[in-house]
Amino acid sequence: IYSVVFYAMSGEFDDGTASYEITGKYGDAISLSDIPVPTGTEGYEFAGWDKAVPTTFGNDDGIIKTEIKATYKLKKMTITYRLVNLDTNKVYESYKTAEFDYGTVFTADMLEASPDTDGCLFGGWLGENGYSVIGKEIKSDMTLTGTITPVYVIYSLDGVESSREKAKIGAEV
Repeated sequence: IYSVVFYAMSGEFDDGTASYEITGKYGDAISLSDIPVPTGTEGYEFAGWDKAVPTTFGNDDGIIKTEIKATYKLKKMTITYRLVNLDTNKVYESYKTAEFDYGTVFTADMLEASPDTDGCLFGGWLGENGYSVIGKEIKSDMTLTGTITPVYVIYSLDGVESSREKAKIGAEV
């Protein structure tokens, strides 16, 4: 009887164990689909095995027990930026996206620059709960929402509006 032992290392398999062993006779096939994928510790995900998983039990070098160790990599979290035009309520769901390592602490310079929205004021980026994300750890995929508000020049005579047009920021009136 030959065996292949898979070690979860810092992670564990679904049943809570740190190792998983399969056995078979010399030449029997090893099905990769039968090998569970271990779960990494917080912030890490399974990256693969430290060596190639054999396709059959046994080999010509006479080794009866093969040991294979899991490797892990730091998770990447996706930040999705969406914009809401407060005048029209139009939502731009995926204005931009960015990736950061799990556990990275948000700083102001990491935020996407103000969008180029001529004639609109940008209200800043807020997290899903409506609060700033500056100083917060990134531990999951997130959506940040920015608001844009159009600016209008209103022409009126004796307090009665006669017309309005969307302003060009920085233009002379």
